Amino acid sequence: MVIALPVMMIPAMFADIKPYISKDTIVTDMGSVKGGIAEKISGLDPGNNFIGSHPVVGSEKSGVENIVSGLYEGGMCIVTPGKNSDKKKTAKIAVLWKELGMKVKKMTPREHDACMASLSHFPHLAVFAMVTASADALSKNKNAAGQGFKDSTRIAASNESIWPDIFLMNKKEVLKNIKAYNKELENLYGMIDSGRMDGLKSYIKNARELRESIK
Repeated sequence: MVIALPVMMIPAMFADIKPYISKDTIVTDMGSVKGGIAEKISGLDPGNNFIGSHPVVGSEKSGVENIVSGLYEGGMCIVTPGKNSDKKKTAKIAVLWKELGMKVKKMTPREHDACMASLSHFPHLAVFAMVTASADALSKNKNAAGQGFKDSTRIAASNESIWPDIFLMNKKEVLKNIKAYNKELENLYGMIDSGRMDGLKSYIKNARELRESIK
């Protein structure tokens, strides 16, 4: 059984279906936050029926009108068993995602949330802020937005009914990333303010090499 709902609704849905779950039933989800979900479900799940999953696929577009054929093929799914999770049930969930063409990686719920805060949750938040900071320029010169702006802000078109839940459920890790990002902005501010050409070149080179290392 797969629960595919905004993250704050997943524990409530598990509570709703609990009376219909047998000892052999396996329940998973597709939420992009795992710690908060696991914590809320743990008290409702004495039979350890729940094994968390996060298929890391999709785009900023939502709704049935944006269904994409082969969405899972070649993607990564993170499976997040808890300390007491049944190993056979965990293995079956891994097989489910593999049969859909996905690669499977196991993490603890906490490891998952730290990873996704850096690689998904915070980038969305940063882009929402970037577009908002550019609101005045966009209102006056929207047609001047080049491909670089469009490419780097694509995910700002994400659904506003989904992301507040994610930010708040993974608040601790998201706030850590905001602090780290502010530190990097201050570093860049200092280099630009003092005219440090070599420092800027080195900084951009390091960022480029990190980005190019992503497969």
